[in-house]
Amino acid sequence: EENILNRQEQADHLQYLANQKALIEGMTLEQREQLMYGDILRQLAQRLQWSHNNLPIHARTVQDAVCEVFSLLFEGSQDAVFFIIHSQFLKEIVILIGEDIPTEEVKLIHLQGIHHLTENGGQYDCFKIFNHGVDKSVAKVLKSTDQEVVEISVSIILKIINCKIRVDKTNQSQLYSVLERDGVIHALCQDILMREEVKEKMKNDVAISLGSLFTIGKISQQVRQAVIIQLKKGLISKDKDIMKKSFSYSFKQHSYYSNLIPKNEQR
Repeated sequence: EENILNRQEQADHLQYLANQKALIEGMTLEQREQLMYGDILRQLAQRLQWSHNNLPIHARTVQDAVCEVFSLLFEGSQDAVFFIIHSQFLKEIVILIGEDIPTEEVKLIHLQGIHHLTENGGQYDCFKIFNHGVDKSVAKVLKSTDQEVVEISVSIILKIINCKIRVDKTNQSQLYSVLERDGVIHALCQDILMREEVKEKMKNDVAISLGSLFTIGKISQQVRQAVIIQLKKGLISKDKDIMKKSFSYSFKQHSYYSNLIPKNEQR
């Protein structure tokens, strides 16, 4: 009986989501933003809450449909960012990605809404997104063998980190500690910088972001070495922006660590 009830609830949720998708597809951006100020985010959050407590056989199709509706709803919107980051929905999607879905089952559709959020949000919005633990939940996805999924995950994480650095320059040591505690630093190092099949552009972007944290003095030898190796590669990149930033952070790390070593010990 419980199984029958779950299937019926699943069918009801899917019907609601299909109706919302059809409605949203015919809307302008302004109309979609007005819809977000209504009840729809609460409805989407409730369906994710339902999915957390059900087996994947019932939950996954609902989760996919929720993410698809949210992505369609939010795409291109800037005005609704503040509303979304203070909604229950964001908390539920963090649980979905971080806990519910196994790494290899995470698809683009699960991440596109959050990607829209980080791309359209301002610096202080990303600060709030960081506080929700979005980067931590997405970091596990870096192990995926789907390179498109990895690419969008890196984009989300780096956007959050870079915004946090710009907004809160005085607390970079605390930022690094949180990123390290949450496994984000390890994931970026092991699953991006040290992984052969990852695109060089992605590796360069990660090295530059982590390189900006060099001067806090807490970076482990393994991470520091991986970053330095990639920054050196960035020095000969055809992308002038990457080359310039790689040079800047290579110089900073050299200057910083040289100053830590007594002159009589330097070669």
